Amino acid sequence: MPTKKRVILAIVAGVAIAGAGFGIGTRSEVRRSSAADLKLPGYAQQKVVYHVTETDGLTRRGYTLHVLQAAQNHVNAVGQDKLDLRIVLQGDGLDLLREAKSDPAFSKRVDTLKAEGVKFLVCRNTLVGRNLDPSELYDVKTSDIVGAAVAEVAALQAQGFVYLKP
Repeated sequence: MPTKKRVILAIVAGVAIAGAGFGIGTRSEVRRSSAADLKLPGYAQQKVVYHVTETDGLTRRGYTLHVLQAAQNHVNAVGQDKLDLRIVLQGDGLDLLREAKSDPAFSKRVDTLKAEGVKFLVCRNTLVGRNLDPSELYDVKTSDIVGAAVAEVAALQAQGFVYLKP
């Protein structure tokens, strides 16, 4: 065998042996960390208002599901004992509770959030302007109705609530 071929074979064999020694190509031996394994610091007390003024329609539900999931993620991250979360619904945002009225999966999500201390507040001006009765929405009590959503959001901000538009 010519010397040049021996040198090339020796190099290839050396790289293969070295690669095996360093775990190259052996993914099963290398454990990658996942985001779920990360230990992150906790959050301090939070006061937050979500202002929901939109919908994606009662048949598509992507945005309303997003709002409910964002709220649940927020509660999970901060902890219900350290989070005062208000969801102020105005205009088309009321569709979230209209959907929950007829969809058990939505109503369950709303119930879970309410049990964790999240408050859903409904704009009276929208109810009047759209000639809606609160009974057309899921689980709305008189104490859940605010005079004007924009005034409520401003009042909450004056009390130190952070404004978020999910």
